[in-house]
Amino acid sequence: MNKTLSGLLRHFMVLATMATLFNSTTAQADQSVARIWDDQLLHAISIDTARPTVHARNLFHLSAAMYDAWAAYDSTALQYAHHEKLLVPDVEAARREAISFAAFDLIQHRFVFGPAGGGPGAFQTLIDIRQKMTALGYDPDNTSTVGSSPAAVGNRVAQSIIANGLADGSRESVKYASPAGQFAPVNAPLTFDLPGTTMVDPNRWQPLHFLGNRIDQFGTPI
Repeated sequence: MNKTLSGLLRHFMVLATMATLFNSTTAQADQSVARIWDDQLLHAISIDTARPTVHARNLFHLSAAMYDAWAAYDSTALQYAHHEKLLVPDVEAARREAISFAAFDLIQHRFVFGPAGGGPGAFQTLIDIRQKMTALGYDPDNTSTVGSSPAAVGNRVAQSIIANGLADGSRESVKYASPAGQFAPVNAPLTFDLPGTTMVDPNRWQPLHFLGNRIDQFGTPI
């Protein structure tokens, strides 16, 4: 390869690398703060114990927390669990910060330090969300709920959503355990490896029964 062609190739590779980095940075910059925290929650779910109904609830409450933080800076928007209105010079910046603190607090509560947290991915989730807060320019150790700063607003929103969740009948405080003697299935378990089944009521839930040594995605025996 002659020197001219080699130089042009190197120049092209540098430009291609710069374009890739620029596009990646731009794509991330174009993401809304809600999208950023939705992604954090989805990753936390992916490394947690498989709990479909629990995680559906987590998805709803994260949306509610982010909405309430957003609506705190809108004079007419009705809020879900936290009712507070503020006036600020830079609404978009305040919303971005308040939403981040509300989302961070809720994910930390549900997956790490709360009564139903501490799952197999808890430590990694804590690292991930703290790094994301830092990358966004916020202090993950700012837990203040006093004053009108967006961080304090977000922390107050999270407190309201967490309190609402602890009182909604889900039994989050006891890791969602069913009350003794309630919610017993009317159908006998379906042994997954064997043909046929017996059902008392086909409209009611039938638990599954696995034979042999089965493990979940974390190596925990089922």
